[in-house]
Amino acid sequence: MTGTLIITAAGGPTGTEAVKQCRRPSTRRAHVAVDVDPDGAGMLLADEAVVVSPWTDVGGLAADLGMLHELHGGPVFCTHVGELPAVELSGVPAVYCDPSIAYQISSKDRLYDLLDGIVELPQRVDYGDLRPGPWVVKPDRGSGSAGLFRTSSELLVDAALSDDYLVVQREIRGRSEWDAVCFVDAGELVGAVVTVFDRMRGGIGTRWLTIPPDPVLPTLADIAVHLGLHGIVNMHGWLGDPIILCEINPRPSTGIEIAQHAGVDCLELYENWCDGVTPSRRDILNYRSGVRVERHFTSITRSS
Repeated sequence: MTGTLIITAAGGPTGTEAVKQCRRPSTRRAHVAVDVDPDGAGMLLADEAVVVSPWTDVGGLAADLGMLHELHGGPVFCTHVGELPAVELSGVPAVYCDPSIAYQISSKDRLYDLLDGIVELPQRVDYGDLRPGPWVVKPDRGSGSAGLFRTSSELLVDAALSDDYLVVQREIRGRSEWDAVCFVDAGELVGAVVTVFDRMRGGIGTRWLTIPPDPVLPTLADIAVHLGLHGIVNMHGWLGDPIILCEINPRPSTGIEIAQHAGVDCLELYENWCDGVTPSRRDILNYRSGVRVERHFTSITRSS
């Protein structure tokens, strides 16, 4: 698609990685970064940056995106789930998960209800059923390690259970964590770039290793069709028999940068998708296995 790629929430981690890809000589493309914060990392790095309405102002953000599309002619690359209703209202070319589905599965409790009996899920904890600890406490909405903590204290778990904004799970040990950048077309999994956490620090993954996707593809496909997903989405869980799903982020994530190092240009595939050319299995599943990628603060770089 001709025109300038409009990257939303450009100050966030995914938006920043998208801007970096657009500025890299090998993957250079016209882009404009948009965010409510003019001082976000991606806003400062971008060729052009525009401050827009917050995602809570759906009509205002939709109008802003529509104006930017008229000026630049490119599609929207949405990196924040809360912005999806505005993207839908704007009518600007984009490929994304249905906002109502995205809102539901952004809640871990709701996601686990929807997938109960479909895939293996973490053991949730409730009053009177603490199960053996230790436990993991995390926000019901949100992804990754933000707000997560591990505990062996029943008092802390009891307090967390009284908070509707938190979920408590029995900690899973002895399994490798996987992450997958998934391309889904109307519920059909086209392909996925799969990594495992190769190094953890403080419970946070700081180095990833790309692996063949075969172990998790059937699980990813079952999830995609059952939930009716669409677009680039991120899934996370644990390897083993059976595969366990932890969470779904129904939008692109920083995994797009890992995929780039493995040979998959997610932004190019996305722009073509917006122009009516759906990614093929060959585009995605031919990525390089054995590629190590490290996180240094907010930067993701390939390691030896």
